[in-house]
Amino acid sequence: MSRLAREVDLRMPLFEQPWVAHLYKNFAEWSANRSVRTPRLPENVGKAVDFFLILDRADDLRPPLTADAMVKVFSSKALRSNLNASTFLQEQFGFIVDGKARAEGQSHALIEDKLAAAAGTPWHPYLLSYRAWLADKSARTVAQYMGVAEAFCRQFEISGPFSQQELVEFLASAPSARTNLGPWVSFVRKHLGWTVTLPPKVISAPALRTDAARLERLLGGIGDLSEASTPDLEEVVALAFGFNKRELAKEVLGGSGPRYLQTRNGPVEVPERIARLVATWLQRRGGKA
Repeated sequence: MSRLAREVDLRMPLFEQPWVAHLYKNFAEWSANRSVRTPRLPENVGKAVDFFLILDRADDLRPPLTADAMVKVFSSKALRSNLNASTFLQEQFGFIVDGKARAEGQSHALIEDKLAAAAGTPWHPYLLSYRAWLADKSARTVAQYMGVAEAFCRQFEISGPFSQQELVEFLASAPSARTNLGPWVSFVRKHLGWTVTLPPKVISAPALRTDAARLERLLGGIGDLSEASTPDLEEVVALAFGFNKRELAKEVLGGSGPRYLQTRNGPVEVPERIARLVATWLQRRGGKA
Protein backbone atom coordinates (compact mmCIF):
# COMPACT_ATOMS: atom_id res chain seq x y z
CA MET A 1 0.00 0.00 0.00
CA SER A 2 1.36 3.43 -0.92
CA ARG A 3 2.01 6.06 1.73
CA LEU A 4 -0.78 8.23 0.24
CA ALA A 5 -3.29 5.37 0.51
CA ARG A 6 -2.24 4.74 4.13
CA GLU A 7 -2.72 8.41 5.02
CA VAL A 8 -6.23 8.34 3.55
CA ASP A 9 -7.22 5.05 5.20
CA LEU A 10 -6.04 6.30 8.60
CA ARG A 11 -8.49 9.17 8.34
CA MET A 12 -11.57 7.31 7.11
CA PRO A 13 -12.88 6.61 10.64
CA LEU A 14 -13.05 10.36 11.25
CA PHE A 15 -15.96 10.77 8.85
CA GLU A 16 -19.61 10.41 9.81
CA GLN A 17 -21.06 11.02 6.35
CA PRO A 18 -20.18 8.31 3.76
CA TRP A 19 -20.54 10.73 0.85
CA VAL A 20 -17.96 13.09 2.37
CA ALA A 21 -15.57 10.20 3.07
CA HIS A 22 -15.95 9.19 -0.58
CA LEU A 23 -15.20 12.76 -1.64
CA TYR A 24 -12.02 12.76 0.43
CA LYS A 25 -10.80 9.53 -1.20
CA ASN A 26 -11.55 10.99 -4.63
CA PHE A 27 -9.67 14.14 -3.65
CA ALA A 28 -6.59 12.04 -2.85
CA GLU A 29 -6.78 10.35 -6.28
CA TRP A 30 -7.39 13.69 -8.01
CA SER A 31 -4.37 15.20 -6.22
CA ALA A 32 -2.15 12.29 -7.25
CA ASN A 33 -3.22 12.41 -10.91
CA ARG A 34 -3.21 16.15 -11.56
CA SER A 35 0.55 16.66 -11.18
CA VAL A 36 3.87 14.94 -10.63
CA ARG A 37 3.91 13.19 -7.28
CA THR A 38 6.08 14.83 -4.65
CA PRO A 39 7.20 13.56 -1.23
CA ARG A 40 4.87 16.12 0.36
CA LEU A 41 1.73 14.90 -1.43
CA PRO A 42 0.63 12.41 1.29
CA GLU A 43 1.20 15.06 3.97
CA ASN A 44 -0.77 17.69 2.06
CA VAL A 45 -3.69 15.35 1.45
CA GLY A 46 -3.61 14.38 5.13
CA LYS A 47 -3.82 18.01 6.23
CA ALA A 48 -6.78 18.61 3.91
CA VAL A 49 -8.91 16.24 5.99
CA ASP A 50 -9.86 19.12 8.29
CA PHE A 51 -11.43 20.93 5.33
CA PHE A 52 -13.53 17.88 4.45
CA LEU A 53 -14.48 17.33 8.08
CA ILE A 54 -16.11 20.78 8.06
CA LEU A 55 -18.36 19.48 5.28
CA ASP A 56 -18.91 16.27 7.23
CA ARG A 57 -20.13 18.16 10.31
CA ALA A 58 -22.27 20.72 8.46
CA ASP A 59 -25.93 20.33 9.38
CA ASP A 60 -28.38 19.48 6.58
CA LEU A 61 -25.71 19.60 3.86
CA ARG A 62 -26.31 17.15 1.03
CA PRO A 63 -24.80 16.62 -2.43
CA PRO A 64 -24.64 18.06 -4.98
CA LEU A 65 -22.70 20.96 -3.51
CA THR A 66 -23.25 24.50 -4.83
CA ALA A 67 -21.35 27.78 -4.61
CA ASP A 68 -23.97 29.14 -2.19
CA ALA A 69 -23.54 26.14 0.08
CA MET A 70 -19.76 26.43 0.01
CA VAL A 71 -19.64 30.09 1.03
CA LYS A 72 -22.09 29.45 3.85
CA VAL A 73 -20.02 26.57 5.22
CA PHE A 74 -16.51 27.94 4.62
CA SER A 75 -15.06 31.36 5.37
CA SER A 76 -13.10 33.18 2.66
CA LYS A 77 -9.94 32.43 4.64
CA ALA A 78 -10.70 28.69 4.70
CA LEU A 79 -11.32 28.63 0.95
CA ARG A 80 -8.05 30.45 0.27
CA SER A 81 -5.95 28.31 2.61
CA ASN A 82 -7.41 25.09 1.13
CA LEU A 83 -7.26 26.08 -2.51
CA ASN A 84 -6.62 22.55 -3.84
CA ALA A 85 -9.54 21.02 -1.97
CA SER A 86 -11.80 23.92 -2.96
CA THR A 87 -10.78 23.60 -6.61
CA PHE A 88 -11.46 19.85 -6.49
CA LEU A 89 -15.00 20.37 -5.19
CA GLN A 90 -15.72 23.03 -7.80
CA GLU A 91 -14.59 20.66 -10.55
CA GLN A 92 -16.52 17.74 -9.11
CA PHE A 93 -19.84 19.59 -8.83
CA GLY A 94 -19.46 22.11 -11.65
CA PHE A 95 -19.71 25.43 -9.83
CA ILE A 96 -17.42 28.44 -9.37
CA VAL A 97 -16.86 30.29 -6.09
CA ASP A 98 -16.20 33.80 -7.39
CA GLY A 99 -15.53 37.03 -5.52
CA LYS A 100 -19.22 37.89 -5.36
CA ALA A 101 -20.08 34.52 -3.86
CA ARG A 102 -17.29 34.85 -1.28
CA ALA A 103 -18.53 38.32 -0.31
CA GLU A 104 -22.06 36.94 0.05
CA GLY A 105 -20.74 34.14 2.22
CA GLN A 106 -18.82 36.56 4.39
CA SER A 107 -21.99 38.58 4.91
CA HIS A 108 -23.90 35.46 5.94
CA ALA A 109 -21.11 34.65 8.40
CA LEU A 110 -21.32 38.14 9.90
CA ILE A 111 -25.07 37.76 10.36
CA GLU A 112 -24.62 34.45 12.15
CA ASP A 113 -21.87 35.96 14.32
CA LYS A 114 -24.19 38.74 15.47
CA LEU A 115 -26.95 36.26 16.29
CA ALA A 116 -24.48 34.04 18.13
CA ALA A 117 -23.24 37.04 20.14
CA ALA A 118 -26.83 37.70 21.24
CA ALA A 119 -27.65 34.09 22.14
CA GLY A 120 -29.19 33.84 25.59
CA THR A 121 -29.98 37.56 25.82
CA PRO A 122 -33.48 39.10 26.02
CA TRP A 123 -32.97 40.71 22.62
CA HIS A 124 -32.00 37.54 20.75
CA PRO A 125 -35.62 36.71 19.75
CA TYR A 126 -36.06 40.25 18.41
CA LEU A 127 -32.95 39.91 16.24
CA LEU A 128 -34.14 36.55 14.90
CA SER A 129 -37.45 38.12 13.92
CA TYR A 130 -35.63 41.10 12.44
CA ARG A 131 -33.53 38.85 10.21
CA ALA A 132 -36.68 37.13 8.95
CA TRP A 133 -38.28 40.56 8.35
CA LEU A 134 -35.28 41.51 6.19
CA ALA A 135 -35.50 38.34 4.09
CA ASP A 136 -35.92 40.21 0.80
CA LYS A 137 -32.68 42.18 1.27
CA SER A 138 -29.20 41.18 0.11
CA ALA A 139 -26.93 39.45 2.61
CA ARG A 140 -24.61 42.46 2.65
CA THR A 141 -27.48 44.80 3.52
CA VAL A 142 -28.84 42.45 6.17
CA ALA A 143 -25.38 42.16 7.74
CA GLN A 144 -25.13 45.95 7.99
CA TYR A 145 -28.61 46.34 9.45
CA MET A 146 -28.15 43.44 11.87
CA GLY A 147 -24.79 44.75 13.04
CA VAL A 148 -26.24 48.11 14.05
CA ALA A 149 -29.35 46.57 15.63
CA GLU A 150 -27.25 44.14 17.69
CA ALA A 151 -24.98 46.98 18.87
CA PHE A 152 -28.01 49.08 19.85
CA CYS A 153 -29.65 46.23 21.75
CA ARG A 154 -26.41 45.35 23.52
CA GLN A 155 -25.72 48.95 24.55
CA PHE A 156 -29.14 49.37 26.19
CA GLU A 157 -29.81 45.70 27.07
CA ILE A 158 -33.14 45.78 25.27
CA SER A 159 -35.76 43.45 26.74
CA GLY A 160 -38.87 45.21 25.48
CA PRO A 161 -40.09 48.54 24.08
CA PHE A 162 -37.58 51.37 24.28
CA SER A 163 -37.96 55.13 24.06
CA GLN A 164 -36.64 57.67 21.60
CA GLN A 165 -34.12 58.73 24.23
CA GLU A 166 -32.12 55.52 23.70
CA LEU A 167 -32.07 56.22 19.97
CA VAL A 168 -30.86 59.77 20.56
CA GLU A 169 -28.05 58.54 22.84
CA PHE A 170 -27.02 55.83 20.40
CA LEU A 171 -26.86 58.23 17.45
CA ALA A 172 -24.91 60.73 19.54
CA SER A 173 -22.20 58.11 19.99
CA ALA A 174 -22.47 56.67 16.46
CA PRO A 175 -23.97 59.29 14.10
CA SER A 176 -22.85 57.37 11.01
CA ALA A 177 -25.15 54.50 12.04
CA ARG A 178 -28.30 56.50 11.34
CA THR A 179 -29.00 55.03 7.89
CA ASN A 180 -28.62 51.45 9.12
CA LEU A 181 -30.60 52.13 12.30
CA GLY A 182 -33.68 53.33 10.43
CA PRO A 183 -34.85 49.85 9.29
CA TRP A 184 -34.57 48.56 12.89
CA VAL A 185 -36.84 51.37 14.08
CA SER A 186 -39.30 50.61 11.27
CA PHE A 187 -39.26 46.92 12.24
CA VAL A 188 -40.04 47.44 15.94
CA ARG A 189 -42.76 49.95 15.07
CA LYS A 190 -44.47 47.99 12.29
CA HIS A 191 -43.80 44.39 13.32
CA LEU A 192 -43.69 44.62 17.12
CA GLY A 193 -46.03 47.57 17.55
CA TRP A 194 -43.62 49.65 19.65
CA THR A 195 -44.40 53.36 19.50
CA VAL A 196 -41.03 54.85 18.62
CA THR A 197 -39.70 56.87 15.69
CA LEU A 198 -36.21 57.66 14.46
CA PRO A 199 -35.12 61.02 15.91
CA PRO A 200 -35.09 63.86 13.38
CA LYS A 201 -31.80 65.27 12.22
CA VAL A 202 -31.33 68.09 14.67
CA ILE A 203 -28.36 70.34 14.03
CA SER A 204 -27.87 72.77 16.89
CA ALA A 205 -28.28 76.51 16.48
CA PRO A 206 -28.07 76.13 12.94
CA ALA A 207 -24.30 75.76 13.09
CA LEU A 208 -23.03 72.70 11.26
CA ARG A 209 -19.42 72.58 12.37
CA THR A 210 -17.99 71.82 8.94
CA ASP A 211 -20.42 74.07 7.03
CA ALA A 212 -20.78 77.04 9.41
CA ALA A 213 -18.72 79.38 7.24
CA ARG A 214 -20.65 78.41 4.12
CA LEU A 215 -23.96 78.93 5.91
CA GLU A 216 -22.85 82.38 7.07
CA ARG A 217 -21.96 83.33 3.51
CA LEU A 218 -25.32 82.14 2.23
CA LEU A 219 -27.23 84.03 4.90
CA GLY A 220 -25.21 87.16 4.23
CA GLY A 221 -26.03 86.99 0.55
CA ILE A 222 -29.80 86.46 0.89
CA GLY A 223 -30.71 90.13 1.51
CA ASP A 224 -34.42 90.95 1.09
CA LEU A 225 -36.36 87.69 1.49
CA SER A 226 -39.03 88.77 -0.97
CA GLU A 227 -36.39 89.08 -3.68
CA ALA A 228 -34.38 85.95 -2.75
CA SER A 229 -34.60 83.05 -5.19
CA THR A 230 -36.33 79.87 -4.05
CA PRO A 231 -33.21 77.73 -4.77
CA ASP A 232 -31.16 80.02 -2.49
CA LEU A 233 -33.70 79.71 0.30
CA GLU A 234 -33.82 75.96 -0.17
CA GLU A 235 -30.03 75.73 0.03
CA VAL A 236 -29.97 77.60 3.34
CA VAL A 237 -32.72 75.46 4.86
CA ALA A 238 -31.09 72.23 3.72
CA LEU A 239 -27.70 73.23 5.12
CA ALA A 240 -29.12 74.56 8.39
CA PHE A 241 -30.94 71.32 9.19
CA GLY A 242 -28.45 68.82 7.88
CA PHE A 243 -30.33 67.65 4.78
CA ASN A 244 -29.28 67.52 1.18
CA LYS A 245 -31.77 68.99 -1.27
CA ARG A 246 -33.20 65.62 -2.26
CA GLU A 247 -33.76 64.69 1.38
CA LEU A 248 -35.33 68.07 2.09
CA ALA A 249 -38.16 67.47 -0.36
CA LYS A 250 -38.85 64.02 1.07
CA GLU A 251 -38.27 64.54 4.80
CA VAL A 252 -39.82 67.96 5.51
CA LEU A 253 -43.60 67.76 5.47
CA GLY A 254 -44.30 71.40 6.31
CA GLY A 255 -44.35 73.85 9.17
CA SER A 256 -45.74 73.32 12.66
CA GLY A 257 -46.36 76.77 14.06
CA PRO A 258 -43.82 79.57 13.72
CA ARG A 259 -40.93 77.75 15.42
CA TYR A 260 -40.99 74.17 14.13
CA LEU A 261 -40.52 72.19 10.96
CA GLN A 262 -42.63 69.06 10.76
CA THR A 263 -40.46 66.19 9.46
CA ARG A 264 -41.24 62.56 8.78
CA ASN A 265 -39.62 61.71 12.11
CA GLY A 266 -41.10 64.46 14.25
CA PRO A 267 -40.85 68.23 14.82
CA VAL A 268 -37.55 70.10 14.58
CA GLU A 269 -37.14 73.49 16.25
CA VAL A 270 -36.35 76.39 13.92
CA PRO A 271 -33.74 78.83 15.32
CA GLU A 272 -35.17 82.34 15.65
CA ARG A 273 -32.44 83.76 13.44
CA ILE A 274 -33.75 81.95 10.35
CA ALA A 275 -37.45 81.64 11.30
CA ARG A 276 -38.61 84.22 8.73
CA LEU A 277 -36.45 82.67 6.03
CA VAL A 278 -37.86 79.20 6.74
CA ALA A 279 -41.42 80.56 6.74
CA THR A 280 -40.80 82.25 3.37
CA TRP A 281 -39.41 79.02 1.93
CA LEU A 282 -42.40 77.02 3.19
CA GLN A 283 -44.82 79.51 1.61
CA ARG A 284 -42.97 79.26 -1.69
CA ARG A 285 -43.10 75.49 -1.48
CA GLY A 286 -46.78 75.49 -0.62
CA GLY A 287 -46.26 74.09 2.86
CA LYS A 288 -48.01 75.32 5.96
CA ALA A 289 -45.82 77.94 7.64
